[in-house]
Amino acid sequence: MREKEIAIADLQLDAENYRTGKQSDQRQAICALIEEQKHKLVRLAQDIIANGLSPIERIMVVPVAGERNRYRIVEGNRRVAAIKLLLEPDLADGTTWHNAFKRLHKQMPGQVPRKVTCTIVQSKEDGFPWIHRRHDTGLKGAGLEPWSTIAQYRAHAAQGKSAREIDVLEFVLAHGRLDSDVEERINGQDFPVTNLERLLNSKYINTQLELDRGERYLTSTASKRWVLMILREFVTVVAREEYNGRKFVVGDIYTAAKQRAFFNTLLAKYPKPGKSARRWAVSAETILPASERARMARTPKRLHGRTTERSRLIPRTCTVRPPIGRANDIYHELRRLDVEKYRNAVSILLRVFLEFSVEA
Repeated sequence: MREKEIAIADLQLDAENYRTGKQSDQRQAICALIEEQKHKLVRLAQDIIANGLSPIERIMVVPVAGERNRYRIVEGNRRVAAIKLLLEPDLADGTTWHNAFKRLHKQMPGQVPRKVTCTIVQSKEDGFPWIHRRHDTGLKGAGLEPWSTIAQYRAHAAQGKSAREIDVLEFVLAHGRLDSDVEERINGQDFPVTNLERLLNSKYINTQLELDRGERYLTSTASKRWVLMILREFVTVVAREEYNGRKFVVGDIYTAAKQRAFFNTLLAKYPKPGKSARRWAVSAETILPASERARMARTPKRLHGRTTERSRLIPRTCTVRPPIGRANDIYHELRRLDVEKYRNAVSILLRVFLEFSVEA
């Protein structure tokens, strides 16, 4: 591999781009990409005007046979297409987005480059291992990994855009002594943060917990330990999607009345202390007195439910979370099928689930 600065005019789109399939020529290649990406390509062009190209992602190209100093893109088709459309918006003629690129052309030059630094490989096959790592999600950490929900919130908080949800999650993670399955769900890709957000935006709950959005953190004047116990219950219920032995869904807290009813069940379990505290920050940096930390340490872990006859092979309390794919789909089917009604189907699906799991 080697690097070279190449003019945009000397770069050709991949007519066999995996996004769009095989196209007959450059005109068809760019139109197919426009139709596949739609407004996303317009948004990318806007971002390039404002910020230029990312310095941490190179365009990868191969030499075009028989054409000196001409190169075909194998990675970076969207970015180069967006630049070409900014420079020549009529390339989008006949598409829905032609006028959008004509409007953006008038905002030129901005940060739009006429040349880009590219990595040159001798064939698309030579570049495929890196293309694979850039786009495939099944590499178990070897490729690019999207941020989890909490990672996204942390990034926003670092830029001064903190939200109630991240304050609460960091506070409970630091001090709540959560069970391992709850911590794992919070730090994973599928934590249902909107349910936590719905609770924290409830006017009634905010009043009860004496919450206020300070300049930097969420704050409260209620007892630290009591607030921590309530917030830990919030997070645990949202993470496990179950409460009092039954499935917990957004419908349980969708309205103000249901939010109040849910919170009042927690009040019965954790009565609110009468004594208020000085205003304190709901954050990981908040220091709990040693006596409070010791009491939290003595809080018993959730016990396993008693063994009973059940109609499903996989109980709702099971915390197995297969990776996205066939094994995950079968897992969720097995959670729904009644064993007595579909005994053979359940047996076969269990075997297939095990086989897919071993392969994964």
